[in-house]
Amino acid sequence: MKSAIKKKIAIIRTEIVVAAVVVLVGTSMVLPFRPYDYINSNILNVQDLGDWDFQGDNVLSPAESKSTNSTATTSFPIAYLAFARATFEDQEELFNLYKPYLIAGDYVSTISISPPNPAENLEQLPFSNDKMKGVTYFSLDEIRKNVQSLKQRGIGFIGYDLENEGSPATDRSDPVASMCEAYKIAHQHELKFLAVPGYPFNTHAYISQFAPYADIYIIQAQGNESKPSVYQSSVKTRIDTLKQLNPDIRIITELSTNKGTVSDMEKSFSMVAQYVDGVTIWQESVSDLSKVKRFLEWYNQNYRR
Repeated sequence: MKSAIKKKIAIIRTEIVVAAVVVLVGTSMVLPFRPYDYINSNILNVQDLGDWDFQGDNVLSPAESKSTNSTATTSFPIAYLAFARATFEDQEELFNLYKPYLIAGDYVSTISISPPNPAENLEQLPFSNDKMKGVTYFSLDEIRKNVQSLKQRGIGFIGYDLENEGSPATDRSDPVASMCEAYKIAHQHELKFLAVPGYPFNTHAYISQFAPYADIYIIQAQGNESKPSVYQSSVKTRIDTLKQLNPDIRIITELSTNKGTVSDMEKSFSMVAQYVDGVTIWQESVSDLSKVKRFLEWYNQNYRR
């Protein structure tokens, strides 16, 4: 993830993360809605989009993905994970950007490289209770100290962003043991666990070791988005491993406003859409919000109603 200190995904010092769930829809189609258990289910809205057409090389239509890709998580993506850092320079503008695009079943999480404690911003999230709320930390110590009080405040998940920038050396010395411990702590308190491994732990070598210890997994592949075919390959390889070892895991792939153009973001996502449960974007500053908005408008039009 990222932070005021240059993260590689979507999270930074005292930041708030917001994740939204998304669905594919053709402009002339009506979306049939089914009640959604966003804690236990991988599907929010289900629709046959056999006539929907992706454009671009190596991009499969939903119909093609159903028939040719046995590893597809769903027939189309369903989630948008929005990161709203608590230290973002204009919180109101950031919240106003995301509000129109979030729907029932989306995720909302505060996050920070402490101090301060991201839990301090939990009540500031101006989003309704149909979103799954959580708090994401960079260290096991903070998770241990705060999990009980957070559970009492009604959160649904704990996130752990384990990476060089933000996580203490004690956590990084044995990353697999650290991820396993965070997972256990979350489950002991009947919370879902969001794994957000960043550099240097966002490699395929670690994926197989982390896979059993996550309910939701963010793939930090945004460094490849300027080369969509490379992005597709790196994400797909990781998904195959994650799903093989943990069939029920929900997978969110990440993009970044400073790793490619809006067109790069759109094409990269469309090339993995049939394999993932959602997408998230990391933005560094207010100047990036216009790019986020353009992507969300495209995403909303093509992947959800």
